[in-house]
Amino acid sequence: MELIRQFYKYLQPHRSGLLLVFLLLGVSSAGSLVSPYVLKIIIDDILPHGSFSDLIVVLGVLVGVYLIRIACTFVTDVWYTKMGQQIIAAIQADINRQVLHKPLSFFKKTKAGDMTFLLMNDVGVIQSSLFSVLLKCASDLLTLAGIVAMLLILDFRLASISLVIVPLLLVISKRFTPVLQNSFRRIQEVQERLNTYFLEVFRNHRVVKSYNSYVFEAGRLQSLHGEILDKTVKNAMLTAANSNVITFLVAVGPVIVLMFGGYRIFYGAMTVGSLVAFVQYLNRLYAPAMSLANTYNGVNKALVSMQRIADFMEYDVTHDAAGHTLACKSVITHFNRISFRDVSLKYGDRSVLQHVDLQFNRGEMVGLSGPSGSGKSSIVNLLCGFLQPDDGLILLDDRLPLHQVSNWADHLGLVEKCDQLFHVSLAENIRYGQRESGSAARLMKATRDAEFFEVMNQMPEGLNTLVSETGSGLSDGQRQRISIARALHKDTAVMIIDESTSSLDLALERRIILNIRQSQPDAILIMISHRPASLALCDRVYFIEDGYIVREKTPDNQHEFSFIS
Repeated sequence: MELIRQFYKYLQPHRSGLLLVFLLLGVSSAGSLVSPYVLKIIIDDILPHGSFSDLIVVLGVLVGVYLIRIACTFVTDVWYTKMGQQIIAAIQADINRQVLHKPLSFFKKTKAGDMTFLLMNDVGVIQSSLFSVLLKCASDLLTLAGIVAMLLILDFRLASISLVIVPLLLVISKRFTPVLQNSFRRIQEVQERLNTYFLEVFRNHRVVKSYNSYVFEAGRLQSLHGEILDKTVKNAMLTAANSNVITFLVAVGPVIVLMFGGYRIFYGAMTVGSLVAFVQYLNRLYAPAMSLANTYNGVNKALVSMQRIADFMEYDVTHDAAGHTLACKSVITHFNRISFRDVSLKYGDRSVLQHVDLQFNRGEMVGLSGPSGSGKSSIVNLLCGFLQPDDGLILLDDRLPLHQVSNWADHLGLVEKCDQLFHVSLAENIRYGQRESGSAARLMKATRDAEFFEVMNQMPEGLNTLVSETGSGLSDGQRQRISIARALHKDTAVMIIDESTSSLDLALERRIILNIRQSQPDAILIMISHRPASLALCDRVYFIEDGYIVREKTPDNQHEFSFIS
């Protein structure tokens, strides 16, 4: 129940609409009870004793009831669709917000395919189940109550006999529920893996082609399809067993009623019209009863999805990764330097940075170099606020801890080696994430400084050219220059170039670096690179090994580092 209460909040904005729909459901349910009783009146009263005009009047009333039911159903269906989409959007927005605020460790251990499946599939299951609980359940309860009342009015003894089957139906459905729930969970797990498989293969299509892995990938896909087929068939067998047992009991009910009802007619205790109406009501009784049972099954199925989503939504976005309250943070407009003071960082039990002291000054270009796994990326993650140090401090102007700055991202431009593109136009990629789009001149200047202007002009639609998220049709260097143009357009106080010029030739890289320094002379420019020619452009270079700063190149000792000049 705790999970259901947690997700019930998505229905609260629609309370007035829910009230209207419940009223319409009540009218529609009452209307569904009219036709069997009208049939009784026609058989027992109008045909033996009435006239044709009486028949026309009764049938006219019946048609009017049908029209009212149609109108109620139309309004309910339209509202159902509208509210359903709004609920899906609200849940997906919350999950997206929570996931984006999670620490980097979450993204390292969670597959993108799993998150996509959860957002698209599990959210839909929850939306459907919430409706089942509120709308379908309300409709079925109203209909069920009305039918039971009519059965008791028509013949109390016969109603008592026929209603014995209903508890049996509910018990059987409840018995099958945990088995079906586990079966559904296993199917979802394999479908997640299939979703992840497609994402990985399409993303790594160049690897598949270069390794001629078509047969291997076909085998992997066939194996996944085999698992899905096996689990789906087992689920179908369980579902079929459940539904067929119920179908048999539903079929037996009218037989019992006809036997006892026929007996009562022969002895004058019941009219033919009453028996016909009774059978009509009885046939309508089983549908809402079974629907309620299936609603119970659906809720249990949704609990699986609710729990999976709840696990993604546990992160507290009112605090940062270090547990600091966001509301207590400071807003800064200017600073002159960033300092690492005796900073240490661990991933689990493994130390990745140990007692690191660094300083980054405005107007300087500082290099970070070292072997793979030495701690360069960890320094970048600390600078960006993605991680918090286990020991030591990161200070702005030697006084303000970095974790206390709420608008730090506004001062930061990060350009990484991997693709950072979105499936939008070039202009939208360059303007990405900025509250103000800026002038066309500013946009053009960013492309020129990133040495992308000529490439852009050769494209058929220029800045309006649509770019895929993988940057297909663009070279590695061109994709990197789009990311550099984005950081330049943002005009930040700190720009971090994390091996994002590695696909450029040295002359082009040099021109871009000089353009950046000329365009943003007061910015802190941090370059992570292995290339000596790239490091030679830096004012200072920190060399890192095994999490320690082992050497530093400065203007005073530059002669000692002739190998990078």
